[in-house]
Amino acid sequence: MHEQAGAFASARALCEHELAQAQETRHATGYFLSLMLLGCAHHGLGQAACAWDCFNAIRQRLEREPDAMEWIFQMPLHHSLSEYWLAQGALEFARQDAQRLCTLAMQPGERTYLALGKRALAAIALAEQQWEQAEAELSQALVVLEGAEAPLAAWRVYATAAQLYEQRGRSTEAMRYRTRSAAVLTQLADSLGNALELRQSLLAYLPVASRACE
Repeated sequence: MHEQAGAFASARALCEHELAQAQETRHATGYFLSLMLLGCAHHGLGQAACAWDCFNAIRQRLEREPDAMEWIFQMPLHHSLSEYWLAQGALEFARQDAQRLCTLAMQPGERTYLALGKRALAAIALAEQQWEQAEAELSQALVVLEGAEAPLAAWRVYATAAQLYEQRGRSTEAMRYRTRSAAVLTQLADSLGNALELRQSLLAYLPVASRACE
């Protein structure tokens, strides 16, 4: 919850504590989950080298023990890796992990991660200025979200759509998706109740959504 709300410093502290416990008890699920989320927290804090240390430790463990990680955690792992590589400008690596994410998510029909995978592919296409490809990927992401309760994916998909349309000079569509993204974020923040720090952290994303993640 802390990581999703953008409270990366507190997420890092929680994950470091849980990772130490998992290593002490040799609890595989706790190890993979806490290490993956720790990498996400470092990534959110702009600590790219530390993030890579976490993600690479998982990759190396899986090379030695391919079946050590439960399949359900492979989706957030590939999503995290795609976001990491995109931030580093390593677009081909980002694409490979986003495509792997989509393949994994399609098998059980997991809408949140399928939408996030399509959104990642759209973001990669945007970075390459492949406008038609970006719009095609976003169109697929929007279809996935139809009738689904997937707010953690929805606000990001809408914000990326706003970014695309703004760059293409289609201001009306850009405003529509910025508004939709902000509405989902506000709804998520309201669901946090009395967790005021997390609520404020999540609402800090609102200017990002309003600017279409520029």
